[in-house]
Amino acid sequence: MTLQSVVVDLATRNVKSVPTEELVVSSKNTGTFLRGQGFFSSAFTITNEHGTFLLGLDAHYQRLLQSYERLYQRRDFPITYKEFCEYIDVAIEKNKTANEHEQRLHCSIFCLAGPGRVHQTDLGPYSNGYGSDVSTFIVSMNTLASKPDWCYSTGIHALSTPYQRPHASAKPSQYWGGI
Repeated sequence: MTLQSVVVDLATRNVKSVPTEELVVSSKNTGTFLRGQGFFSSAFTITNEHGTFLLGLDAHYQRLLQSYERLYQRRDFPITYKEFCEYIDVAIEKNKTANEHEQRLHCSIFCLAGPGRVHQTDLGPYSNGYGSDVSTFIVSMNTLASKPDWCYSTGIHALSTPYQRPHASAKPSQYWGGI
């Protein structure tokens, strides 16, 4: 079964569906690749008697708002909550077959920065790679691997280090544990 991801061009609001394994991000998105201005949230779907939905929908939108504000120092996030919900619903609907098999899906939600702005000066155009804005919104859908039984019977032991925070104030796509 081929899972579908949803890609939204925020300039045109064009929404397209792409097989997840064919999902690519252009290296022209220098704001994401070079400047680290792309950010994400990671979620999963639940299917029950009420249908299929993204768990913690509101919290994931809030995380995107917080990341945007932290990375861009602005509050004019280019996606409304209503649009966010619509894009998530499109991604869930495109993967209805997986949902019918009661598969939980891992959903990575990306906000990618586009190319740096070109500034027009008296001497001609100038670009330094800065000044990009969020240009692409992606809802990437993959199967969610279940943890093995030994995780629950034996447990997992983890080592914490003092500089790690329980929740990152922003989750850039070049994520290093929220550091």
